[in-house]
Amino acid sequence: MHDPVKTPPNVVLDNLATGNVGVNEAILRVTGASILPHPVLLQALKDSFFEHVVFYYSVVDPGDVAGPNASVLLQQAVCLAGGLMRHGEDSVGLAGSQYEKAKTLIHVGFEPDQLTVLKSLCLMSCWSASSPYLVTLDGPWHWTGMASRMALQLGLQKQSSYSNRQGAGCLRRIFWHLQTSEILMTACWGRPLLLRPEDTDVPPISEEDFPVQNFGAIATTWMTKLIQIVGVITTLKSRKGGPTSAEVEAVVASLYGWLADLPEDLRLFNPDGTRKPFNQERAETFIFYFVAIILTQTASRSASPTWRTSPASVLAASCAARLYDEIRCRERVVHLIHYHAFLVLAVGVVLISHQPQSQEKETLLRRDLDVIHSILEGMSAKYGGARAILQKFKDAPRDFGGDRVDESSCTRSDTAGSHTLSTAKIVQRHMGDLFAFPSEMCENMDILSQNNDTRDEVIFQDDAFGNFGQMGEDFDDINSFMDVLGMDFTNFDGANG
Repeated sequence: MHDPVKTPPNVVLDNLATGNVGVNEAILRVTGASILPHPVLLQALKDSFFEHVVFYYSVVDPGDVAGPNASVLLQQAVCLAGGLMRHGEDSVGLAGSQYEKAKTLIHVGFEPDQLTVLKSLCLMSCWSASSPYLVTLDGPWHWTGMASRMALQLGLQKQSSYSNRQGAGCLRRIFWHLQTSEILMTACWGRPLLLRPEDTDVPPISEEDFPVQNFGAIATTWMTKLIQIVGVITTLKSRKGGPTSAEVEAVVASLYGWLADLPEDLRLFNPDGTRKPFNQERAETFIFYFVAIILTQTASRSASPTWRTSPASVLAASCAARLYDEIRCRERVVHLIHYHAFLVLAVGVVLISHQPQSQEKETLLRRDLDVIHSILEGMSAKYGGARAILQKFKDAPRDFGGDRVDESSCTRSDTAGSHTLSTAKIVQRHMGDLFAFPSEMCENMDILSQNNDTRDEVIFQDDAFGNFGQMGEDFDDINSFMDVLGMDFTNFDGANG
């Protein structure tokens, strides 16, 4: 019997060709799947991958795709991911061509080294051209599932598989990439985990698992820690009856503990309070952080949507919108991967539900909403999820030019939706820790001072977008944050995604 602990993962025990050799060769001739881009473009696409994509897909090292003997399959997959980061109308066509080539090479069994195949499967999940609700074998869910099953075959869920093994750091990076990818897809779409935390004893990755302990290694390590917290939130949200106060306290403590322990290189501000130069990996890490604060407040079985207008949600959404604006103004929206469609959705639902109390705040809200709209438009050409969410917001029955509400219309109550309000109250008590940033973080940081004045009383506005995503009475049917956020993609299940 195959023992993954004793058998190196790059050994093929039964080297049987997939299908008929003659047929496979004919497929390769017709499709040109084994033909790489011309050398200049090939190098440009590799550079694009290691500059913009490796932060999320740290399963490939530069040496893996360098030299004349580098795997053709892995190079095609790297070119797919790198091609998605390019400006210009031809970027989607180029990425699509690379996707079809890599998919063909996988299905004809072109690559004999199974570890290389596993790395390539991980990269295939960056292709997300169709709506996530479209039933298809072309998308992140399918490719991540294939990669996760191969990882289980190789025993990567057990720490003993890494003992005294060359390249153990790379294997751990692959495993944790798959684990975090599954967590995010479970959070977004409610699909069950294949790599369950209770089935693994592999410790989290560290900087030592990377060939070079640089900024990218640090950023990936801390992003992994943050997504693990999102995984806990997802588990609590999906559990019948909702979380206990102690469990919510633990999640909130994990979030502000993550922020407090963050290495200096990853912080947005210098110790003297001045803002550090823009860095996209740093900005995207904090966008995930602010969205995690929003999602924490959804971890309830109450049908009350008051988390949308809680002080913490509004401030988190404003901070995230500020970072998205910095990305947009540098014309780097093209470098956002498909997961950002979900993050933008979470931010957008809060903003679209918010009713500002002054003309100045309304102007800020309009600007933030414009940022969200612009980000989704920029992503829509490549990612079906972004297109679906953008259309959802366009169809939203809200008049953004409507009258502002008076302060007296705000609700100060902790009776209705007690679970949700209890969660929000816990978050509110720790807002100073969760938002330990200078006032320059965003224009709505004054919410913190208002929060100090009402620390014992949660203040919620009436939801300006109350009909958006009405859950109804059977809240136990909710199985994903898409449900909590009120998304219904039934109109987007056509062939075009």
